[in-house]
Amino acid sequence: MKGRYYRHSNPLNVGKANNPSYGWTSLWTARSVLQAELVRTIGDGADTRVWEDCWIPEDKARPAIPLGPNVDRDLHVHHLIVHETMCWNEPLIRELVAPEDVTKITALSPSRLRRKDGYVWKHTKSGAYTVRSGYELVNKKRREIQAQPVEEPSTTSLKKEIWSLKTTRKIKHFLWQSLSGFVTSASKLYERHCATDKTCTRCGAEDETINHILFECPPARQCWALSDIPNPPGLFPCMALFSNIDHLLWRAKEHGVPKEILEPFPWILWFLWKSRNNFIFNGIDTPPHETLQLATAEAQSWKVAQITPVIAMEIDGDENSEEREEEPTREIGAIRCQVDASWTHKDKTTGLGFVLWEGDQRALVGLRNGLMTASPLHAEAQALSWAMKMIRQKGFRSVQFETDCAQLLKLVQKLEEWPSMVKEVEDIELSSYNFDLFSTLYTPRGKNQIADCLAKAARARCDTFSHVSDDTPVWFSIASIAE
Repeated sequence: MKGRYYRHSNPLNVGKANNPSYGWTSLWTARSVLQAELVRTIGDGADTRVWEDCWIPEDKARPAIPLGPNVDRDLHVHHLIVHETMCWNEPLIRELVAPEDVTKITALSPSRLRRKDGYVWKHTKSGAYTVRSGYELVNKKRREIQAQPVEEPSTTSLKKEIWSLKTTRKIKHFLWQSLSGFVTSASKLYERHCATDKTCTRCGAEDETINHILFECPPARQCWALSDIPNPPGLFPCMALFSNIDHLLWRAKEHGVPKEILEPFPWILWFLWKSRNNFIFNGIDTPPHETLQLATAEAQSWKVAQITPVIAMEIDGDENSEEREEEPTREIGAIRCQVDASWTHKDKTTGLGFVLWEGDQRALVGLRNGLMTASPLHAEAQALSWAMKMIRQKGFRSVQFETDCAQLLKLVQKLEEWPSMVKEVEDIELSSYNFDLFSTLYTPRGKNQIADCLAKAARARCDTFSHVSDDTPVWFSIASIAE
């Protein structure tokens, strides 16, 4: 796609292509959602245009505002950085940028590791885009636009119930597509001008709808008649797809049909769809009784296969619980530092705390009350970074750091990648270069109580401060961190 559609450009900025593919047209149509909600993050600044890209952080990210009418459209952010020190060239920024944007730019930090510019998606904690968050955002905006929605029967409950069925994910997705009208029946292809004939190839019916394929086509009707699921005349199967699915999900149970008899119905629907496709594309007409046998056998096999993983999960869970209770592996006499942060929505500050151990003796304690961070995870990262800098200043060169935040540990060890945490992880990585021996370990929350008390005590104070010494400050209760 890059070679054909945006070889020398950015996919977010490229114009409409000549004779594009269906896949590219779909992506290009959805880019407006990304453009409005992505925030540019500054690394070395080489890929970000000052006056066109949305890199100024606000509720809705935007380009910088020029100081005068004449601007250089090719000016990139790296032109505003002194590359020897990787700091902002403030005199140049004040010459070119409006005063209200100067402080916002200087508050950002260019990458000292000279990483490339990136993007952060505003609607996830990690800053990475997910299909779910994009889908929820589009639906939210759609609801806001529809000031007076049309009153009609809702299929939301049907779609929601589909995801709780005990079947494979592939079949759940197929059933959701069926209810959403996304299954490629002949009538759907005709409506989208992808075909000229909407009749059913298998039985010759005038209109091959999704409901026709799954319930009304003669092979489908025979399959349902051969199944153990009751077929009350006029109720099931009927001419309405939603009513048929509703009957299989709820109404049949209300009429006394046992749960065990209804369990195979997702597989029956799936194999009816496969049987129809096999006839159209391969010319093989699978008899209804074989379709039913395949569906029930597959349902039974899947049900049996779920038994072994459950036992294995219980065993693994017990082992993991024992591991969580064990202390992190430590060398005898090793210097270790436990860190923690305290963060709440209602407070305007964040509390940081650490305690340094030499063997079993407490060597240093640190407390800090700082500005509010974006999230608890940002606070945990700030606590680790600050503790590393303070301990290095005190002359310690080989330290094992311990945190009760498993998510932070994954980011530091690069097991996960969160675009919104790039700056914090980069600070930790740079600080680690100053140690001869550096490691990070997970410690259970119950074994990190002293650092936790220090962080909470720091947050409880009104003014911002930073305190590091070999003993606790006089205003702090010694009893709260007793051995």
